[in-house]
Amino acid sequence: PTPLCRPLAVSDEAGQYTTQSTGGGQPKVFTKAVCEAMAANTEHPMIFPMSNPTSKAEASAADCYAWTGGQCIFASGSPFPPLEVPGVGEIVPSQGNNAYIFPGVALGVIATGALRCPDNFFSLAAKTLANLVTDDVR
Repeated sequence: PTPLCRPLAVSDEAGQYTTQSTGGGQPKVFTKAVCEAMAANTEHPMIFPMSNPTSKAEASAADCYAWTGGQCIFASGSPFPPLEVPGVGEIVPSQGNNAYIFPGVALGVIATGALRCPDNFFSLAAKTLANLVTDDVR
């Protein structure tokens, strides 16, 4: 990995994190050590390797579930096959593809003629989308 995109394990703060997400295209930067530290820090660490294609994913679904004892909340930018997780059963890894957020934000910016697109546009869009998920699909 480049100095700008290095494994979180090199950080002294790795054990303080509960979520990791990136779309940086650096394969395998979500390491076993970091996932295990996150699992020790929270019951359900959130791990979102968003890079495409699957070969560029920051971690595989199988690794993330194995490294967290099957307790992670996982979503990726690329599809991963279903897998059997010991003590949990069959898991179909979720895709949290950015296709749900970016086009809507872009349309809003274009439609309103906004001159800026600050980060909070994306966090608000993500929170709004998350609130649309019904209990039967959680």
